Amino acid sequence: MRNKITHQKAGKFRDLEYGVDLYAYKYQGELCPYVILDDHKSKRIAAYHAIRLDLMECKECLDYININRKENSLPKFVTTAILFKAISQYAKCFNEANGGRGTYFDIQVFKGAPPQMIITHKELMDIRDSYLAHAANKYEKMYLIGILNPEQFGRGMRTNHIIVQKLQGITKSLDPYLALIDYLIDFVERKTDSLERTPYLEQIGIDAMYNRSKLPPIDGIKAH
Repeated sequence: MRNKITHQKAGKFRDLEYGVDLYAYKYQGELCPYVILDDHKSKRIAAYHAIRLDLMECKECLDYININRKENSLPKFVTTAILFKAISQYAKCFNEANGGRGTYFDIQVFKGAPPQMIITHKELMDIRDSYLAHAANKYEKMYLIGILNPEQFGRGMRTNHIIVQKLQGITKSLDPYLALIDYLIDFVERKTDSLERTPYLEQIGIDAMYNRSKLPPIDGIKAH
């Protein structure tokens, strides 16, 4: 049985080349070299992990709305703000701009999915594109209503009423959204598991990894 090697976190530092904050590790008191893997497979694995985190955040937002809806404990504008956050986070998973997550996570994830999943996905993306990105959209109605006198009392308008209704046409039940997110989380976890089963060392090579590696800057490590 192979001995388990334990690496201990020694703090955090910033990799200036990639502009990311990383953990520094030590093994038997010595700093461990590290390498940022930027091959296609490694980027896919990293993207799937990021997508899963986004989807879990969406799920938490929707669950929070459901819990507080039953207790009627949240103002409507707070509920709307949380829903908008969830929708924006969901849409980010499919964003392909500048090498975004959607580069590795596209509409193909719905191959073989129940038709309702595709309908719900398109609805969420439409809300994101139409409601959140544009001022004029089909989900919001704004009217000034004139209240007229009954004719037998003489024609005239004594008052008016302003109505603003948001998220018109969106189902009140969040269950279809939650079912969709659960479906996608399961898909991502299965994909990630499949990709991670292939050892990196067989594909990249340990010598190549060491040749590209570098040590964390000793004076740049901060306690975590």
